[in-house]
Amino acid sequence: MALDQASGIEFDSSLLTYSAAAQGFGLAIGQVDLLAGELAAGRLVAPLNQPVLTGQAFHVVWPTTLSVSTKTRRFIDWLLKEAGEMPEFFKRGPEFPLKSLIHIHEILTN
Repeated sequence: MALDQASGIEFDSSLLTYSAAAQGFGLAIGQVDLLAGELAAGRLVAPLNQPVLTGQAFHVVWPTTLSVSTKTRRFIDWLLKEAGEMPEFFKRGPEFPLKSLIHIHEILTN
C-alpha cells in the first residue's frame, strides 16, 4: 500500500496532530509516552505494535552567553552520557565531583 505524502493535513504542533487523529481526521505518528493516556482511554489505537523510525532527534541546548548552574551542567552531562556521547562540562564524568578528586589526590600525595 502506497501513501501519498503530498496530500493530507499538516499541523505545526504534535498536540494538534494527536487531537485531529482522536477526532477521526486520519492517522498520526506520535510519541507513545505522550499518548499513553489517549491509548489507555481508547480515544486512540496503535495499529502497529512496533516503533516507527522517523529520523527525528532531540537536542539539548543552553545559552552560551550565560553561565548555567552546576545542577544544569550535571544534568546535561548525564543526558549526553545516556545518549552515548562525551560529557560537555565535567570531562572526568559527572559521578566524580572535583572536590572528591582533589581529596583523592591529597591522600595519594601525602
